[in-house]
Amino acid sequence: MKKAIIVGIVLILLSSIPVNTYSYEKTKEANFMNGSNNGKTLYVGGSGPNNYTSIQDAINAANNGDTIFVYSGTYNESVIINKSITLIGENGDTTIIHAEKGYAINLTGSLVNIENFTIINGRWEDAGMIIYKSMNNLISHCKFYKNEWSGIEIYFSNKNRILNCTFESNIVGIELRYSFNNIVSNCSISHGGDGINIMFSDSNTISNCRIYKNNWDGVSLEGSSNNKVTNNVFVSNGISIGGNKPSHFIHEIYNNTINGLPLIYIKNENNIILKNVKAGEIIIVNCRYSEIRNISINNSGIGIEIAYCNNIIISNCNISNTYEGILLLFSSNNILSNNYISQSNESGISLNTCDNNIIIGNRVANTYNDAIFLWDSCYNNISSNEITENGGGVLVFSYSDYNIVYGNYVAKNNLYGISIQGGSFNKVMHNVVRESKYWCGISTAKSWTCNNIISYNEVMYNNWVGIEIEGAGNIICNNNISHNTQCGIYLSSFLGTDCKRNVIKENNFIENGVNAEFDVKLLSLNIWLRNYWSDWRSFFPKPIHGKCIIFSMPMFRIRIPWLNFDWMPSLTPYK
Repeated sequence: MKKAIIVGIVLILLSSIPVNTYSYEKTKEANFMNGSNNGKTLYVGGSGPNNYTSIQDAINAANNGDTIFVYSGTYNESVIINKSITLIGENGDTTIIHAEKGYAINLTGSLVNIENFTIINGRWEDAGMIIYKSMNNLISHCKFYKNEWSGIEIYFSNKNRILNCTFESNIVGIELRYSFNNIVSNCSISHGGDGINIMFSDSNTISNCRIYKNNWDGVSLEGSSNNKVTNNVFVSNGISIGGNKPSHFIHEIYNNTINGLPLIYIKNENNIILKNVKAGEIIIVNCRYSEIRNISINNSGIGIEIAYCNNIIISNCNISNTYEGILLLFSSNNILSNNYISQSNESGISLNTCDNNIIIGNRVANTYNDAIFLWDSCYNNISSNEITENGGGVLVFSYSDYNIVYGNYVAKNNLYGISIQGGSFNKVMHNVVRESKYWCGISTAKSWTCNNIISYNEVMYNNWVGIEIEGAGNIICNNNISHNTQCGIYLSSFLGTDCKRNVIKENNFIENGVNAEFDVKLLSLNIWLRNYWSDWRSFFPKPIHGKCIIFSMPMFRIRIPWLNFDWMPSLTPYK
């Protein structure tokens, strides 16, 4: 009983002690007061006579350790923070920094806390907020909205934290360049190009974020190592990894989902079998003798990414509505067979620095760019695929040599069916290439596209040119080239490229708008021999009308009418 009386007396005494309460609203007309960090507190945007009218004026007046409280309103400024201060907005939705020129905030000081702001109108090639050569900063509870490039750019800056922020409708939500040990956590990043783009930056952490509906990648890791991407929720985008050495593909990636399905990341393992599993995305790094079979992936960033892998089989997978369908990097001796890939924003199947792979029996349709794309990739075999209604069909791009494109059905693609642009010693044989909508069935482009063989193809009903040739020493033989709207074959020195010493022999040219035409430099020495021409019925040499460029400089040429001849035209079509 005595204890109860004593406790009651103590409670009464405590309740009678006055308590000092603190409210930013109550101090609206004050200029500063002592903060808990032993600095002073300055105010911006209040109604009293001693408040600052701009954020920059308050920063200029502040010292290290001070706090600046900013009342709700729109501040048309580009603020430079070069001191260790705390900058707090009254309300994250209504305290707005509208970038006046370039950036809204340029942070070069360290040990800075920024909280409760909306950042808008960062200009092109700038950002809403720039963090440059700075460390140990905290950005929290901020919104970055409709900046023309990035919400936040972090350059040469380490150990910063971005927490509980929202990024919406920026080209890139967060960019990191040459920056290490930064943390992005509990953020929402949506409706942009890339969600988070990390380049040449190691040991950063992306965790517990919701990253959704970005047009390119949710998280892009390029030329970076040992980053941790964990416990994130991706919707309609995912993770892409790029670089030029194995360590760039080695990260800690786990417990992430895409559209409610697991993002599968496997590294440094052999003899993996992924069959009939549910996956939002698959990334395989430095693995051997493995198989991916019977998996459907929809509405992701990259469906399947393979890097530094050998002897992987990818078969019978259905991949749709992705940024890229299947991406192979620095990988050899793999087989891609009987997959169906549709509606990719970039390529259906893409090989970068990959040799001796087989791409056979796949269907690729409705991709925005190329159905199959090769860059710096040699000795690959692309056979018996069905390639329809894509931006482009098969593109064998620069430094891709000794590839075989054989027996494919390529139809109704927008630009070209099969194009070699910068590759040499490739063979394009026994393909059906038809109904390209805006350019050509088959092409070689660029001066250094040399010594390719285009033979035994059916090239028909293309809505411009059947075959267009640039480069040197290419052989075009034994093709059926018919019913192309403007021209059966066109030899071109477009933009001053060379088109010389090519051989066009033993082809059928039947009922094209014009069977053959050329626009080449003087002394190009192209050879026409023993072709069948539906518009020529004579043993005499068949004249081929075109133009000869006798003088050329950028944006200006002098051309004169010219003739080539097929000296031994065939009078009957080849079978």
